[in-house]
Amino acid sequence: MALRLCFLHGVWCVHKDLDPARHHSHAVVAHVVAALRCLLWAQFRMTALSDDLLDPLPTAILNAQLKATKLAEFKAAWAHRRVLCEVVEPAAGGAQLRVLVSLSGPVVAPAAPAAAGAVG
Repeated sequence: MALRLCFLHGVWCVHKDLDPARHHSHAVVAHVVAALRCLLWAQFRMTALSDDLLDPLPTAILNAQLKATKLAEFKAAWAHRRVLCEVVEPAAGGAQLRVLVSLSGPVVAPAAPAAAGAVG
């Protein structure tokens, strides 16, 4: 669901851009990647907190779906097969997030169109 919302938001942002020269697929993908990276970090930060810290918090102060369940559930949803991200859990404790999704992967984004008047 979150990935679909990121995509729809990216399409809407590009559609509403007043400069028609920026209405292209690369702009949509760039919006989606930026939104997805923010979402991954936000959800990871919440799941990486201890249950002792999260349990007493009233859910009303947390964003709708950001009251994290468990790190294992975050990994199952987002880090499956290390496509979008990877969760590293060192033996010393504390989890770390490596966000792998970018404009160059897991699938290369379409190229931005050349600027008007650019010589190729």
